[in-house]
Amino acid sequence: MSDNKFQGTEIITTFGERLDDLLQERNLTREQFANKLGMTRQTLSDYINNPLKDLSFSFVRKMAIELGVSIDYLAGLKNNKSRQDTPIEALMLTDEAVNAVENANYERALLSEILENPNFELLMLDLMVLVSQRYSVVIANNNSQYSYTREEILKLTKGREDFNTRTLAAFVVDGNTFIKETIRKDLDTILDDMVKKHHKKEMDDVLSQIKTNTESNIELGREQAKKSEANIGSRKLLAEQLLSQISIPIDKITDEQMNTIIDIIKLSPVLESGINQRGKK
Repeated sequence: MSDNKFQGTEIITTFGERLDDLLQERNLTREQFANKLGMTRQTLSDYINNPLKDLSFSFVRKMAIELGVSIDYLAGLKNNKSRQDTPIEALMLTDEAVNAVENANYERALLSEILENPNFELLMLDLMVLVSQRYSVVIANNNSQYSYTREEILKLTKGREDFNTRTLAAFVVDGNTFIKETIRKDLDTILDDMVKKHHKKEMDDVLSQIKTNTESNIELGREQAKKSEANIGSRKLLAEQLLSQISIPIDKITDEQMNTIIDIIKLSPVLESGINQRGKK
């Protein structure tokens, strides 16, 4: 999960965080998306990693179209990606419920995750069972029958418990306790799903950052290798010129000897400022 900060009840999500999340959801690499937009991967990474970088409206619009989301979502103004605003009355929420959400001191994004969970409907159904108390009469009748049968058996056994009496005792249940335990299991399932989701997101972010750092280090290594290669070429040219000036044929010098001469040249304090000029003469 992105390293979000909280201010009051609102979650602060940068343009870059939302863009990165959308790319991961659609299994797109930064390079693939950059190609779609006609830019380099480095330029796209700059936009993602630098929340203060200015972006033109047309550019944000092009991104939103490619990703299939609203511009408001990409800009962090809304949390719904593509749906239009739904009238409050269509949600069948009371004024108190709307006020509770608007004024609540918690992260609303987590509330959305709970509502989106596939087990949320099951939780609500079990809550309806608990609130309705319809099961209470049925359970009370069953408990009464099991208890009566158990007492009759105990009379025959003179109060001695056996397999049958213990089985009948197990059939006697507390309806409220049973349904509340069911609801607790529904909640545990939802919470486990959320924890796994956030843990996976954290790991994906870490791996993505490692990949970005690795790619940057590889690119830096290439540049340094090119620079080193150019320096070696310049030093070798200088070594050949020095050998020529003292009439030593280059073809008589072994690779090991040449490397030794180049290593000696490296010690020169005027190397960086003098090699290129000498090479031009």
